[in-house]
Amino acid sequence: MNAYLEEIREVLLLSLGTCTVSLSLVFIFGLPLTLFLFLKKFSRKNLILALCQSLLFIPSVTLGLLLYFLLRRNGVLGSLELLYTPGALIIGQFLLIIPLFVALSYHLLRSLGTEYLEQVISLGANLFQLGFAVFRKCRPQILAAVIICGSRVLSETSMAMILGGNIKGQTRLFTTAIVLHTMRGEFEIAVLLGLVLFLISAGLGFLFILFQKDGTAD
Repeated sequence: MNAYLEEIREVLLLSLGTCTVSLSLVFIFGLPLTLFLFLKKFSRKNLILALCQSLLFIPSVTLGLLLYFLLRRNGVLGSLELLYTPGALIIGQFLLIIPLFVALSYHLLRSLGTEYLEQVISLGANLFQLGFAVFRKCRPQILAAVIICGSRVLSETSMAMILGGNIKGQTRLFTTAIVLHTMRGEFEIAVLLGLVLFLISAGLGFLFILFQKDGTAD
């Protein structure tokens, strides 16, 4: 039982750690990017928006394969030696969810309108300061979008297997650990890991409902 608890602890820390970093990066860069796309007028704007929307449907296994070819030893980014490290997982998670965050945030900005944004811009705010102002005004809705992205990350399996290699104590996440132990016939630890992941997902769902209610109340 102690061995089970130790593995659950390792998987929990790594899963939440990589998820937190990727979500933080998506929030830091995704909101200013969305504001840029929403406010700026340029010839390729509709094309970029269409591309972001189409990337919502890219299979995670395909994204993982593309990143594998970039990060492998002979790849363009092979010199960084990121393959089979938490860094590769974070890159994959970031690229997987940033189109989703941009799409959700863009819809939010359309409902917010341009009047408030123009008022903040008139005070000399840059994109990052404007993003912070939008977050303060629409915090429940943005946090709900972050939770949706977090749920997407925690439930992903195939890309994590390709980029991380499912290495114990280094790149083994909840989903990859569950797959491994199920294939080995080690159902006790697989069920325990699945239960912990379910509880985390249920907690995220509860927070999502709370943020939605707060957003509606505002």
